Amino acid sequence: MFVISLLQDAVSVLPETQMKNQGEVLRKAIEEKYLNKVVVNCGLAVAFYELRRIQSATIRSGDGSARYKVEFSLVFFRPFQGEILEGTLMHSDNHGLRISLGFFHDVYIPAAALREPKGFNAASERWWWGFEDHELEYAPLQQAIRFRVQEIRFDQALADGNGGAGTQELVAGAERMGLAPMVVLGAVDDDGLGMKTWWQ
Repeated sequence: MFVISLLQDAVSVLPETQMKNQGEVLRKAIEEKYLNKVVVNCGLAVAFYELRRIQSATIRSGDGSARYKVEFSLVFFRPFQGEILEGTLMHSDNHGLRISLGFFHDVYIPAAALREPKGFNAASERWWWGFEDHELEYAPLQQAIRFRVQEIRFDQALADGNGGAGTQELVAGAERMGLAPMVVLGAVDDDGLGMKTWWQ
């Protein structure tokens, strides 16, 4: 679910901080720039891991800031395909389910990835799974649900903060749930998956 990735970047340090501990100042600058943000093909940055290398700085004319080329490692949230995760059911509509992991809210289970036989109650906006003579609902909201990771998709334009229409194709109806630079697509189509209460 979490991976460590090595990155390189140029980090600016303001003149008033240049007399402080260089490593600590650079660490704070990196954390401010990256943490809680999506890096395409890496994932959601959740923690600083280590500062690997600092190259000599160039001083910028104008503001006097020093620009360091640095190599560093960050911890990213990026679940692998086939991984089983547990989250909280947040939303249900005719397109599928939306799940939150607490720190990450863009997990979608498309209708096609729900277990068969299945149905959708338009009045309550709830999906159900037919088990023997029962219709087990994906409900109530805010309850635990287990799913298998199928795919992770990134939208470069949204990760850069430029907006982007391509993400609307990630999941039908995702535009109503809010576009995101990183989306986890999952499935609940096997034993042990779905609402946690079903398997207790």
